[in-house]
Amino acid sequence: MIRWSALPLALCVIGLLGVVPGLAQQVCLPAPRLLTVVPMGGQAGTSVEVHITHQHADGPLTLLFSTPQITATPVLAADGTPLPDRFLVTIAADAPLGVHDARLLARLGVSAPRAFAVGDLPEVVRTAANTSLQTALPLPVPAVCNAATTARAIDFYSFQAAEGKRVVVDCNALGIDSKLNPVVILADAAGRDLLVSRDGGVLDFTPPSDGTYLVKVHGLAFQGGVEQFYRLSLRDAPVTAPAPRQHSVPRVGGFSWPPEGLGVSAATTEAEPNEAPAQKISLPCDISGSFVPAADTDVFEFRAQKGETWWVEVASERLGMNTDPFVLVQRVVATDGKETVIDVAELDDIAHPVKPGTFIPASTYTGPPYSAGSPDVLGKIAIEEDGVYRLRLRDLLGGPGTDAGSIYRLVMRRAAPDFALVAWAAHLQMRQNDFGTFSKPIALRAGGTMALEVVVVRRDGFDGAIDLFMEGLPPGVRAAGLTIPAGRQQGMLFITADASATTAWSLARIFGRARLDGAEVIRPCRLASVVWSIDYAPNDFPRSRLTADVPVSVTDCEQAPASIAPAEERVWEARVGETLKIPLRITWREDFNGGSIKLKPFGTVFAGMKPVDLPIKAASAEAVLDLSALKTPPGDYILAFNGISVVKHRSHPDGSQGRDSPASKDILDFLVSEPIRITVLPAAASR
Repeated sequence: MIRWSALPLALCVIGLLGVVPGLAQQVCLPAPRLLTVVPMGGQAGTSVEVHITHQHADGPLTLLFSTPQITATPVLAADGTPLPDRFLVTIAADAPLGVHDARLLARLGVSAPRAFAVGDLPEVVRTAANTSLQTALPLPVPAVCNAATTARAIDFYSFQAAEGKRVVVDCNALGIDSKLNPVVILADAAGRDLLVSRDGGVLDFTPPSDGTYLVKVHGLAFQGGVEQFYRLSLRDAPVTAPAPRQHSVPRVGGFSWPPEGLGVSAATTEAEPNEAPAQKISLPCDISGSFVPAADTDVFEFRAQKGETWWVEVASERLGMNTDPFVLVQRVVATDGKETVIDVAELDDIAHPVKPGTFIPASTYTGPPYSAGSPDVLGKIAIEEDGVYRLRLRDLLGGPGTDAGSIYRLVMRRAAPDFALVAWAAHLQMRQNDFGTFSKPIALRAGGTMALEVVVVRRDGFDGAIDLFMEGLPPGVRAAGLTIPAGRQQGMLFITADASATTAWSLARIFGRARLDGAEVIRPCRLASVVWSIDYAPNDFPRSRLTADVPVSVTDCEQAPASIAPAEERVWEARVGETLKIPLRITWREDFNGGSIKLKPFGTVFAGMKPVDLPIKAASAEAVLDLSALKTPPGDYILAFNGISVVKHRSHPDGSQGRDSPASKDILDFLVSEPIRITVLPAAASR
């Protein structure tokens, strides 16, 4: 049963259009976006001056980070006034190594995130062109260099190396939110290529002689510009140690790892060789290993009894590896001293909770742009005979054959039903075969609502309902959620700012509540974000990743252009099979184009209801629910509507003019209504 308070209106904007870029109509009300931070990171225990670029961010700007060990203050000119878009970032000595989120706080609220890396190596910032062998930038070893590729050119770097002393070269781009697909080449002093990586991989190099060596970097299509940034690291490494890698932002599919209560380190390590003979283990087990050498198969042998059920989970891609684990379980049968094996189960990918978008070159991308599944493994084996069994684990991609790029963790356990959640800003189609992808921070206008989709990966047979809620919201902001029904993978959250809400922001949290084995449990929900907005879908593929936290802001400098709410704030009741009529009230604050808006329902229970025809400027409308036709069972529900419209948006209602946007323009919008509480009662008993 769900009990939520009513919320005032909503207006949120989404998705765009596959039209010619020069003629594209703007989609989405302006939302603050932090585009670049240069340099893209720094060494722990130092301070670094950064320059930022942004979109739809004006007024006084504050640079925020997802860890309190990183702070920023404006860089001041000689007269004491802040220099535009420049900050001094101070990184504490105890700041966690890795990638953190940087965000702007501006007039319209909190921005979408951009990665900022903290490392333990000395930092270099390239300040001059180095597009020839003669202008190669010398780098010490170890060091990290911050740079961006030069269009239609190659960036050259040189370093000194000693014979037999291993050097690991790593160019981090996609892992720090860059648009760059890097090609990295290691060459001798004359520029002759020795090693090449075209997928952003590590170059593991042991020099054959003392001397000068080169690193060459360019984009896969020789792109260039400030958004094609990268961090190039050179580091010594012991001969027997795994090649060190730079940290990366977490992939969306990683939200389902680790299982609740799993230790940081595995209890057991695989022992090579373990294919023939197999490594003997006992169940349950927790094993760390790697697909080394390339095309390696690890085999584990165990005894099991008839009637047992064991759940098998493998994490590798969710640990940041470019791998695709596959498990084959076999029963070993010995007859007259001869051994045969019988296949028992094949376990492969973790299915996507909702089908992600697809992309065909020269066609359009179809959202949503979030891949919440994983090539990792989560499945069960049912033991039907006492005996000896073998689990064969391999990487279907063949693997790079290096410890740094091929690690995995194998867990076998009895059923421990549970769930993991991830949310993202709703991605909906605006026109037929016409999609756009946008990074949308939870930055609300007073009186506005934002819709979030929430999906679940269910673990070990759990199929119960999950209630969604939020905590830590700013004053005047509330959240209501559509429950994820039993056996389903998707629900929704609606975050609303009161019309009277004043400017504020906070770090909020999203949760899911369910009953496991008769006890109530609460699990956190991660938030995902599109890395770069795409206005023109046909020639680009959207990327997304998990964010470090859930910032929520509200601004009173602008109000939502319209509001749709029930005429009365109450629970609307009807019996099974009846028709329920709900009067709606509408508040219009801006000019809308067209004659009417078709309002369609969110959610699964009322998905088949007839859309509400809302005339532009009408003060009221009526939603009609035929519970007989909808076959709605008894229960408590939340109903919310959405529709597409074109609004003439005034970016500065007070008449001032911002740097990033004109005073007024037509914008394609996605309207969201206030969630409406409904109770469907059992049918009346016949006399």
